[in-house]
Amino acid sequence: MPNSNATPPSRRFTALFLSLMLYIVVYPVLPEAPVRGTVFLAVNTVIIFAGAWVLGQNAKLAPIAIPLAVITLAMVWLATLVPGPAIEYTGRTLLAVFFVLTTVQLVLYLVRARSANMATVLASVCGYLMIAIVYAIAYGIVDEFVLAPFSSGMVDADAS
Repeated sequence: MPNSNATPPSRRFTALFLSLMLYIVVYPVLPEAPVRGTVFLAVNTVIIFAGAWVLGQNAKLAPIAIPLAVITLAMVWLATLVPGPAIEYTGRTLLAVFFVLTTVQLVLYLVRARSANMATVLASVCGYLMIAIVYAIAYGIVDEFVLAPFSSGMVDADAS
């Protein structure tokens, strides 16, 4: 018998969807630092809470996901309070890992879904947005270490 106290998937996915939409709607219209950094931190916090809510419903992933969410949240905030490259990259990496885990949970939900409904549509949209955010975080980390991550190193003949 299913748990009658369980939150419907559509509520969890709606919360995640709305938190992900903050990136798209709010972030581009903000002025530069320090306001942008503060809002980015707040948006990541909301997304981590929503992602933990989605992951917490899976009995197998909850023992891993909830501590990972707490550690990720702590590292993201610590990177803001105590500047340093090691803490910043650790926070970004944990954030990417947490987002990948959330994306995997969304894909697993979609694979197991028997019919298309509002929850499956929200899960699929959230999955696509999470993939884009993970890519942006990974690109940001690579861009810090490699000057031109997508260049071949060859010089354009027309540029000289």
